[in-house]
Amino acid sequence: MTRHSDPHDQGAAHWLRNQQHALVEALDDVLDTGAGLREILIHSRHDTAADGLDTILDVEAGLATILPAPLEPTLTWQPFVPETTQAHTAPEDILQSLSPSDRLSLRNHAEVAAASRGLAHSLELAHILAPALDRARDLTRSFDRSLVRDLVRDLDRARALALALALDLDPGFDRDPGFDPGHFRTHILALALDRDLDLALARGCDLDRDLDRDLDRDLDRALDLAGALDLALDEAHGISDICVDQTCQAVGLALRREPPVLDGNSVHALLDDFTTADLRTAGLADVTLTGVRWSEYGTRWPPYVNVEGLKARSTESPPGSGIWVVVQPGAATSHDLTGLR
Repeated sequence: MTRHSDPHDQGAAHWLRNQQHALVEALDDVLDTGAGLREILIHSRHDTAADGLDTILDVEAGLATILPAPLEPTLTWQPFVPETTQAHTAPEDILQSLSPSDRLSLRNHAEVAAASRGLAHSLELAHILAPALDRARDLTRSFDRSLVRDLVRDLDRARALALALALDLDPGFDRDPGFDPGHFRTHILALALDRDLDLALARGCDLDRDLDRDLDRDLDRALDLAGALDLALDEAHGISDICVDQTCQAVGLALRREPPVLDGNSVHALLDDFTTADLRTAGLADVTLTGVRWSEYGTRWPPYVNVEGLKARSTESPPGSGIWVVVQPGAATSHDLTGLR
């Protein structure tokens, strides 16, 4: 069956085509089609050009040239400040991570110096008390006036050290409302130690004055002396343990990291042992050397250091070993560098 077109439909289609042509001609008068195409192509050409730059430009190298190079961490007379907090540091790790010059700077950091001074006094105190206790025990078996006098001399020295230790451990804690309870405990231990040493010293002086007049009384005094020294030595060890912890806390503060877990020997190795250190490039103008352990053959000093002058301020320990400990402040150079202490 053949379908015949409606003449009215053909007329409508013809009219629509005429209207479309009229609309296109009218738009040509108000629109610039070429300019529109060019604007559209700008973005495409920009993307193409940017992609091409990656083949000829090194953006990372450019940034590296513009930005300053990162500074290497150093402890040149200031505490080392790493970028991030680190975990607990083993003794061998911290010794390897710091140069001899850095360790000199660390031991001169105010908090580290104060804590290590208390530790040094407490260790020296224990070093004196141990043989003193042995002598006191010997006196309970046999009396010897020279032994008593040596013991009294050691006790007098130990008492002076106990007083110095009390001063190291902040004698003004009771006037500070924010005092550290750990510091408080250390101070009380120091005072208890001084009390026991006073008792021991009094018993030793009694023996030195009245020996052989009344053997039973002398024996009682010798027993009291040994008991007081035993307590004093225990307290000295307790103070030493606390001072080790405080020194580790101070080291962590100075290094801006978690406090290292060190014992007394490791703290000594870190802060005082320079027997194999190369210090030729270290600046020593404002550095405290008192307490530094150095070797006549192993320590390498800057060329301006007068080694013989340094020996005069040091004690060889043990005698004949070539190992020296600086015990006196003063200049140690041939050029009167009096800032050394």
